[in-house]
Amino acid sequence: PETSNRRMAAFANVQGRKTVSLPAAGANPPTAKQKRPPRPKEEPKPLPPVEAAKAASVKMDVSKAHSLFYLPCLRKVSKQLKFLDLVYSKASDPDIAIFWHDRLDVPVSKYHICRLGVGQHMNRYLNMQFQARKNTLTKKLNRLRELFPEDYNFVPKSWRFPWDVARWKRDAAKTVTGGKTAFYILKPDNGSKGQGIRLASHSNTLQCWADMSAGGPAGEDSEEDECVATKAKGAPKPGAIPRGVAAPAQSKKQKNPIPDFATGLGRQVCTQEYLEPYLLEGHKFDLRLYVVLASVNPMRGYLCRTGMMRKAMVPYHAVNEDNCGELHMHLTNTSLNSAWGKDESTDEDDSEEDEEDEEEDSDEEEEEDDEDDDEPADCKGLLSDVMCKLKANGVDTDALWQDITRIVRLTLNAIHPEVALNYSTCFQKADATAEMASAADGSRRGKKKSDEVKDGKVPEKSLAVFSDSLDPARCFQIVGFDIFLDKACKPFIIEINHNPSFKLPTELDIQIKTAALAGCLGIVCDKLMPFSDAASLPFHPPAPTPPPA
Repeated sequence: PETSNRRMAAFANVQGRKTVSLPAAGANPPTAKQKRPPRPKEEPKPLPPVEAAKAASVKMDVSKAHSLFYLPCLRKVSKQLKFLDLVYSKASDPDIAIFWHDRLDVPVSKYHICRLGVGQHMNRYLNMQFQARKNTLTKKLNRLRELFPEDYNFVPKSWRFPWDVARWKRDAAKTVTGGKTAFYILKPDNGSKGQGIRLASHSNTLQCWADMSAGGPAGEDSEEDECVATKAKGAPKPGAIPRGVAAPAQSKKQKNPIPDFATGLGRQVCTQEYLEPYLLEGHKFDLRLYVVLASVNPMRGYLCRTGMMRKAMVPYHAVNEDNCGELHMHLTNTSLNSAWGKDESTDEDDSEEDEEDEEEDSDEEEEEDDEDDDEPADCKGLLSDVMCKLKANGVDTDALWQDITRIVRLTLNAIHPEVALNYSTCFQKADATAEMASAADGSRRGKKKSDEVKDGKVPEKSLAVFSDSLDPARCFQIVGFDIFLDKACKPFIIEINHNPSFKLPTELDIQIKTAALAGCLGIVCDKLMPFSDAASLPFHPPAPTPPPA
């Protein structure tokens, strides 16, 4: 036995293991009541900082991230956050925590969301692009303003053409009776980047809408034909109207007929009352703010304190019949003002900065050359710089920020019901799905079918079920809010953008957009993987304070 013990001890030393020596010859074997001494527990050694970051990394799939709009910004943010790894994988990979999807040629559907596993997230909500349409948002906000006029006083007077043309006539008649010269701004419902926006006085509003419905003034080439000619030959057609210049006045014989709005004919246009702006150094401006919609049930959003100021390049003068066609004076769209001062022959060839939302029917997705590096930064600015200038002018910036926060919260409440409903359809329980299908089938086939449903028979036709639980925080999305300040420095909401651009043509864009995107991913990753470094992430949301007793 002693020889055997020596051999086992030598073998254990070679293998690096600790063994318990066998009892010597003649010793009594251990009984059931006698317990062997416990083995000492070895404390795990702390990993080096680099290996610890790799072990706690969050993988993000960027296979469906656009190479111009988001991918460069995501790469910069991943270097800042350290724990974020960008990979190209498939939806079936369980190690992927975040799926980034912003390609317009493959829109997000219920199929993409319902395949998410536990702990996996996607940066899109279902059908969010339709909630951000100008006419859709106008319809919701107008209804709430009628119910709560004191709360929703941040909505400018808006009408949805062609459905609200009759109401616009009644409201505009009251303005004209009061002796005011009213001007209106007409925006295409599915437009972006300032394309197709017109300004018109009260007497020319319907005719301007008729020209937009016809594709342009009578006798002129439509906007669609001009775009086709630009792509094919690299130059606009002779006689085409350059961007930023209003169409010339047409004679009575050349006017387009006004569509029959009573039957719903005509282009869908959002018409808003033109408000006198608050000027900053003699220029009109607005604010682009970034909001992270982290959950819809319950609704939870985070407003980023780093935003962008967008300025019109031409000094502002009071709007009148003579200058209402000068779009570089009255519009603050970055894509429009970035081309100010450039040669008209090369204006159409330059790629455009997309600070507005990328609509689903946009054809700008196939851009190859990114020529925005030489874009002038004069039409942009930091939100913090604007707040400092407003404070120097005597504006209460703290109260202004509280009003902006209230606007964001109430606007999210307006779109919440439909967004939450669309999201809940992706995670329906099996019994709820069968009950819905049974009720629908029973209502069609009569009482006999409904009696079978009550007996517990499940109909043959039922909706596909991919998940048996509703996760309220499986999706998130960054939404752009455009805030306008009138001459009294009162904030108004102009529109929301479901897909704001995160291109980085200038150093200012890098400073603003990387901070907003890092704050968004910090919020999401803190939910996925809480760790000690989460509190040091930029724009980490503060802990909620308990309500007063």
